[in-house]
Amino acid sequence: MSATRLGLIALLALAAGLCLSCKSDNKFIGPPPPPPAAPSSLYDYQTTQTGVVLRWEYNASDIQGFHIYVSQDTSAASFVVVDTVVSINRQAIIDSLTPGTTYYFYITAFNQNGESARSNVRPVHTVPLNGPGTPNHVEALPLEGNIVEVSWQTTGTLPDSFLIQRHDTLFNTAWTTIGSTPADIRTFLDSSVTYLTHYYYRVGGKRSSTIVWSLDSALAVTFGPGAISAPESLRTEVHLGLGVILTWVNVTHNATRIVISRGTGGNPAVAIDTVAATATSYLDTLGQNFGLYNYRLQAISDTASSPLTPAVEADYRLCSPGAIPLCVGNFWTYDVTDTAGGTTLQRTVSAAIFFGGQDFYLISQDERGITDSLYYLRNDTLARGVEMLHWPLLDTDHPQLLFKYPALQVGDSFLVDGQKVEVVIASPGQDKNVSGTVYHGVLAYERFVSASFRIIYYIVPGTVGIIKEEHYNGPISHPAPSKTLSLRAYHVS
Repeated sequence: MSATRLGLIALLALAAGLCLSCKSDNKFIGPPPPPPAAPSSLYDYQTTQTGVVLRWEYNASDIQGFHIYVSQDTSAASFVVVDTVVSINRQAIIDSLTPGTTYYFYITAFNQNGESARSNVRPVHTVPLNGPGTPNHVEALPLEGNIVEVSWQTTGTLPDSFLIQRHDTLFNTAWTTIGSTPADIRTFLDSSVTYLTHYYYRVGGKRSSTIVWSLDSALAVTFGPGAISAPESLRTEVHLGLGVILTWVNVTHNATRIVISRGTGGNPAVAIDTVAATATSYLDTLGQNFGLYNYRLQAISDTASSPLTPAVEADYRLCSPGAIPLCVGNFWTYDVTDTAGGTTLQRTVSAAIFFGGQDFYLISQDERGITDSLYYLRNDTLARGVEMLHWPLLDTDHPQLLFKYPALQVGDSFLVDGQKVEVVIASPGQDKNVSGTVYHGVLAYERFVSASFRIIYYIVPGTVGIIKEEHYNGPISHPAPSKTLSLRAYHVS
């Protein structure tokens, strides 16, 4: 046997011995945790002659910080770490840069498991000495009549003037200067465009012989012949019991009328009315037809129609924005434990009316299929509380105030109709486990119904409502629990 083969056998035997000595504890160890995800949307918030403020987005929480890399070219080997910030920051200030110079930045996230992939690379051009600020937020809006409106913003030193450049991607990719504006004008109308063409625009700030161009550009696609513009800035204003008021801005000069379209719920909008081309508002009289609506407008001429405006929603439902979510159809199902055993109870918002400038909700308690009691609840948006009031035009039991929100501090109390209501858990609230669900921001109020009966209400304001009730009988010093209502299921709009 050759010496080479003997050496190989010896090595194999040594490896086998080492493997036999391996600890069995390691055979179930999985791969190491991965490094964090990469940051995104890196951009320069503000640029000066010698520095830049960088900002970015990052949603994960499993990080220790961020590394900021910089280079004066885009080759991977030339990037170096210029700064490191802690995880709570989404911003870095980089200084000691050279005026009038282009830099390239990217960032990474890191934790104990390593460093993430890099973000997008962001070019930044520092302001030249005595140079103007960099124009930014360039926008280009096509208008009827074959016109494009270019607008922009700027920070830093004001220029002597702005230059506007354009190119189209079909025939020409070189930037061409098409006009200029004084330093106090930040819009420009380009009327030298052709129909149905893509155009890109950028803006430069000029000061003496120095021009600083915007890092961003804007795309506009011009309209076809005879096209007209849709109304802009459509808004809705809800007046319960009356209807929805629409307002908008007309930007077309060729329309003969405006068509109002309305949809219900998530259904597409259909035409409901037509108004004059000069109108800028409209009342959709809905009365008691409560619902969730959406609206769109369209300008019409003798030869063309504008695009439909984006849909704008109007919530015309009888829903209260107070501490308890109240809309018709909402319900809460409770597991009830008392001296008679266990059962269920459901509270349902069975009716609502708008009367005398206030919205009223009829709450039905249904136990074992039989209406157990009725009470009338209204969320008081001014006092940010919940009140039990008379159902309008009916003679009902005396009203009672349950609680106010937000709770100020533990021990605060108030009297209504001779009953004391006291804050037990105050804002910002506590966590509470009810029927296996942990609720956050829970407040609690204790209502002293009589000398021998009291109720504690646990409430999650604005989302679920009352999640638990505890009823007690007997002297205040030594009360005995008589009933508990624990929320099991609910539906709120």
